[in-house]
Amino acid sequence: MKNIIQTAEQLLGRKLTANDGYTSEEIKQAENMLGLTMPESLKLFYSLVGKVDILTSSFQRFSPLDELQSDDDKIIFLAENQEVCLWATTIYDNTIWVKYSDDEGWITEPIGLLDFIQLTMYYNCAQGGFEFSGLAENEEVYPVILEYVQKKWDKVVQYDDLIIYAYQDNLIWYFYKDENTPIDNGIFLSCRTEDEFDKFSKLFDFTEL
Repeated sequence: MKNIIQTAEQLLGRKLTANDGYTSEEIKQAENMLGLTMPESLKLFYSLVGKVDILTSSFQRFSPLDELQSDDDKIIFLAENQEVCLWATTIYDNTIWVKYSDDEGWITEPIGLLDFIQLTMYYNCAQGGFEFSGLAENEEVYPVILEYVQKKWDKVVQYDDLIIYAYQDNLIWYFYKDENTPIDNGIFLSCRTEDEFDKFSKLFDFTEL
C-alpha cells in the first residue's frame, strides 16, 4: 500500500501543504492532555492531513486533536459515522482495537494501524468526501465494470467485505460476498471532479446519486 503522503495527494489531486496538518507542538499538547504518546503512524497522519475534512470527517470521523480521548493505555481516535463503534490504538504496537456500542469490551481488528488509516481515507472519499457519485444497479453490467477496473485500476482496499479500486482521484467500490461478487446494492462510482465523473458514468451507465 502507498504511504500517507501518496494516498492523500492522489485523493486530493494536489500536493500537501503545511496547512493540511497539525504542528508538532499541537500534537505534543494533545499527548500531554492524554498523558499518552501516540504511535508514529497516527502522529504522521495528524501532522500531514489532520485538518483535511474530506479525508478525516466526511464519513468516519477522526477526532480533532483537542477531542482525543483515552481508555487506560488506548487512544480513541476514530468514530463510526453513526457512533456505532469506536477505534483505538496504543503506543506499544500497531494494533487496532474496536469497541461496539452494545458491548463493553475492546477487540482487535485484523489490520495494522497504517493500513487502517489509509483504508479510512479512501473510504471517507468514497462515502461523501468526493462531491460526484453514481450507482450501477444493473447486475448485467457488473462483469464489464469489474473486468475493466481489475485491468486498469489499482485495488487499494479489500477489507471487511469492502473493495475499492482507484484511478487517480476516482474510486469504484462495492461491498462483496462470495468470490468478491458485489452484493445487490450495486457498484458505486465516486469522483472528485465533475468532468471525471461524467466520463466514467457514461462509460458504464452509472446513475447519478
